Amino acid sequence: MIRIATVVSLVFVAGPFAFGQCRAPGYKVGTDMSGPEEGLMLLSVRPGDLAIDKLVCLGQKLRERNPRWRSLGVWVFTSREAARDYRPRGQECDSGCVKRPDDLHAIYGYDRDGQKESLEILPFGERSSESRNTTLDIPVGSNSHCHLEMDGRCLLSLEWPGYPATARKAKASGMVVLTGIVGRDGRIRRIRAEDSDASADEKRKAMENEARQNLSTWRLDARPHEDPLRITYSYVITGLPARLVQPVEYELPNQVVIRIGQPD
Repeated sequence: MIRIATVVSLVFVAGPFAFGQCRAPGYKVGTDMSGPEEGLMLLSVRPGDLAIDKLVCLGQKLRERNPRWRSLGVWVFTSREAARDYRPRGQECDSGCVKRPDDLHAIYGYDRDGQKESLEILPFGERSSESRNTTLDIPVGSNSHCHLEMDGRCLLSLEWPGYPATARKAKASGMVVLTGIVGRDGRIRRIRAEDSDASADEKRKAMENEARQNLSTWRLDARPHEDPLRITYSYVITGLPARLVQPVEYELPNQVVIRIGQPD
């Protein structure tokens, strides 16, 4: 049986996502290692279909088509190449293979004998620490909380934020306050900088650009409505050795803190 992490167990209602009534996303098969009684598939979906209800539905539809399966593991990527060329952590990539572990964003698991069904969310892909991942027990309902979320919406994918080179070189710290709208599809639009306390225009602009670019990579769970968003990116240079610094902290829904330390 495929690995299914147990970072945290949550309960979502089946509601409109109930088996037989759901809408599964279109997908492409990257690798299929299924057998007569066990399903094991690496699939890709469009980033716009990266939504909890759709991913749960996908796993359930695959089970419906293969009733003999006693277990099922579905690894969901956002690129077909990644689903085709994926290699587990620590395994070398063959010639011509392109490892893209950051494109792995969900793992659906089903165990008939153990009567377990779950969906693991990996916002940063396989390389993220398990403390940022979330495992949802299915059926899924409204009283759940992901490790990374905004106003009840789970954060499904995003890129790792960086510290602007201009600000790093000048040893400048500062804050950028961003506002925007989270669309029904989970993408963030109309992003603008509300305020900044960076000391110089060039450094401030670099921080604003970096923050805006990073926020534009966020994709949250889909909802039937839009939501306003306001978040602070804090860029901090500490006096600690770099090896002792936690580079990024997510204090959602209020802020993201990006820190750098002194070279060892």
